[in-house]
Amino acid sequence: AEVLDSWQLAGCYIQNVNYGENNYATSDPLQITIAIKYDNANHVILGTEALVGGAGDNGIEITSAGVAPE
Repeated sequence: AEVLDSWQLAGCYIQNVNYGENNYATSDPLQITIAIKYDNANHVILGTEALVGGAGDNGIEITSAGVAPE
């Protein structure tokens, strides 16, 4: 399969982690939110750099949910 577009991030670091509500009495899924900051981002479309980023206040937020370990 051909890659249509991609992002290349440089200088990534974790800014914040939120583990949400954790209840050991239940086996409910645990939601974890991670804020990742980066210094530079390049957007590549069909092998050509379409957007070359620079330093700035950039970031993404990732949320993942799973089952708490027993």
